[in-house]
Amino acid sequence: MTVDVVCALILNEGKILGTRRAEKSSRAGKWEFPGGKVKTDEKPENAILRELEEELDISVPIIKRLPHIVYHYPETSIRLIPFICEWEGGEIMLKDHDQYAWIARDQLFEYDWSEADQNLIFLIQESTDFLHGPIV
Repeated sequence: MTVDVVCALILNEGKILGTRRAEKSSRAGKWEFPGGKVKTDEKPENAILRELEEELDISVPIIKRLPHIVYHYPETSIRLIPFICEWEGGEIMLKDHDQYAWIARDQLFEYDWSEADQNLIFLIQESTDFLHGPIV
């Protein structure tokens, strides 16, 4: 079974928000783009907004949805559904993470990312303009 998971690439002045998983979580210490599991009968667009509110106490507008990535961890398979969002300000309150950072695109691989998020970073790095184009 494949689990649908959403994540947000939140853009702010040319940087992307990354969050580090807290000690108590699976993949503790790994960096990821914030998000989480899609609930049964929930639309991914609604799930990302809910997850950002629950995990970081923020609300951001969605700019567009990117193509999903399937990743097979030993214990589960996920369909990672990324969204590009725009930072509009406010205070980030970490609830499920122990750190966050605004990371320049060329510095993304300096962090120890969760494996599924690494695949997303490869796509970001390969794309000359991942922000523009049609919603998929």
